[in-house]
Amino acid sequence: MQSIFYFTLILILFIITYQDFKLRMISWWTLPLVVFLSFLLENRPFDNVFSQAFINMIFILINLIVITIYFSIKNSRLVSVINSQLGIGDVFLFVVFCFMFSVLNYILFFLLSMLLSVLYGVIFQKFTKQKTIPLAGIMAFLFIVISIAGKFASLNIIQNENWVNTILKW
Repeated sequence: MQSIFYFTLILILFIITYQDFKLRMISWWTLPLVVFLSFLLENRPFDNVFSQAFINMIFILINLIVITIYFSIKNSRLVSVINSQLGIGDVFLFVVFCFMFSVLNYILFFLLSMLLSVLYGVIFQKFTKQKTIPLAGIMAFLFIVISIAGKFASLNIIQNENWVNTILKW
């Protein structure tokens, strides 16, 4: 049964990836399904899930505040970054992933997503008519890659932070 839940989660994340790259928007119904399936696949106590998600959400809130301050100073007026710099689907997906990762892994996942988004913007924006970056699609695809890589390597990259220590020891 776990395999069916996992496959369905990956399928929905592929749908998010496709929609965001193709349409620059994602369907609202995909987000509750991702949360629901991730809870079905969880192997940790719910109180731990919520305490880590809370810390992850504080991290997101701080990022949104800093981005808002930056663009407000840049434009000499208060700017709402949601729907001007970030899509609402991007922000909702930030929150959805808060429930799936440990704190350190979430911060690393978030930073890697931003780095990939910048690389996408630098490399592919020259070849497309779209001037926006599919951040939710990039994050969903990155999660798929990390999750599948973890399955093949028999590591819980999403929750277990030991892999970070292993890499740092190289």
